[in-house]
Amino acid sequence: MRFSKEGVFMAIEEKFPSKPVVLKIKNEIVTEITEEIMVLDPKRIHNINIALSKCKKMSPVQIKEAILEMNEFVMTMDLLEQLRRFVPSDDEIKLLEPFITDGSKLSRAEQFFIEILSIERYHQRLDIMYFKQTYKEKYDGIQQACKTIYEASSSLRHSKTIPKILEIILTVGNFMNIGFRGNASGFKVSSVNRLADTKTIDNKSTLLHFLIGITESKLPDLLKVVDELKLVSEACRVSMPDVKEDFDSMRKDLIFADQEMHEYFNESKYEHDSFAVQVKEFLVTANQSFEDLKVYWEATEVMYADCVRHFGENPTLRPDEFFQIFKHFLSDTERVRKEIELTERKRVAAEKKAIADLEKKEREVIRRKPRLDKTQNPDIKEAVEEDKGGLDHLMDSLRKCKDFGKTKQDGQRMTAAERLRNDQVRNNLGNLSEQARQLLNDINQDIGDMGFVAIEA
Repeated sequence: MRFSKEGVFMAIEEKFPSKPVVLKIKNEIVTEITEEIMVLDPKRIHNINIALSKCKKMSPVQIKEAILEMNEFVMTMDLLEQLRRFVPSDDEIKLLEPFITDGSKLSRAEQFFIEILSIERYHQRLDIMYFKQTYKEKYDGIQQACKTIYEASSSLRHSKTIPKILEIILTVGNFMNIGFRGNASGFKVSSVNRLADTKTIDNKSTLLHFLIGITESKLPDLLKVVDELKLVSEACRVSMPDVKEDFDSMRKDLIFADQEMHEYFNESKYEHDSFAVQVKEFLVTANQSFEDLKVYWEATEVMYADCVRHFGENPTLRPDEFFQIFKHFLSDTERVRKEIELTERKRVAAEKKAIADLEKKEREVIRRKPRLDKTQNPDIKEAVEEDKGGLDHLMDSLRKCKDFGKTKQDGQRMTAAERLRNDQVRNNLGNLSEQARQLLNDINQDIGDMGFVAIEA
């Protein structure tokens, strides 16, 4: 006995010996408390109450009606899963039998047990209801797993690039093993993942780097294998033993449900039974869809076995283990490919930087180089001396004939057009000494026209 009215009253009176609240509690609250007799194990009752908490607003009778009507809004997958764990045992049924006619003093969990004792094949009903609600989810999971394994096996089996890559690996391996184990006709497909472990002499790269580099430069189409076999990675996540377990479980559940309908729910009294009607309708479509799934399952097994044998492996090898070999190889290939691209980008960038730095240094040298004096440069010195000599001679000549220039007649002078033409010629001369000589010639012409002897340059 968990508690009694008298015990509650005494506790309240001790707490509130002379307060009106005692009477109020007695009249409004304590009157609702009844003595509860615990027949079953307290821990068992506690766990059942937790399961029933999902429908706490429903009485045990209403829960029973939801089971009989196969009300899936109340009998959810989670609730069914819980109730399947708390089916009354034979010993518990014996303990509850004295209270079948009146179980008002029992706990809610025990009252629920009394109600479900009147449901025929209660445990079987729960199993079938749970199977019906979980069928689609389980079916879709098995179908998706079969599709993944089938397509991954097919893409690997009919790949055009994988055999060529394996051929290159075999050729390189035979070349490296000349005199030791060369001229091999084949190798275990799992050996492809050792390429990344075979390092070069300088330990800066691996044999896989070499193969990817050669393939990328000579046979770039082979590197499309990563995209071609993209389903391999997804196939690695499929655990076929688990999928097969679900497949076998589904088949057993279907057989069990069919047997129940034929052996126990095929009588006339169940003709309008909600549970029997719904389950029979469900089994019609479930059996047909399962036959389709069975065909797909068998095709997947055949395709996978053919693929494994094609690569010289035992068909008993688990799909996740077999596809993991290729997933590892493909991931290493993609990683090394990116490393090679990164190394090449760094090399090109380093070359550009080196060229830029060299050009910058050359410009800096030119900018900082001290300018030589004109007299220190032989070429400049010769030109300057030439110009200087011409100018000195010109000035001497001008001094000798400066008086004659004043008496020159206007009629004897050159025309304006001729002087303009000569001025243009002089302006076009780049060398100072040439300009001086041209000017001296003009002066000599003027002197000659005046009857004087020309000045020698």
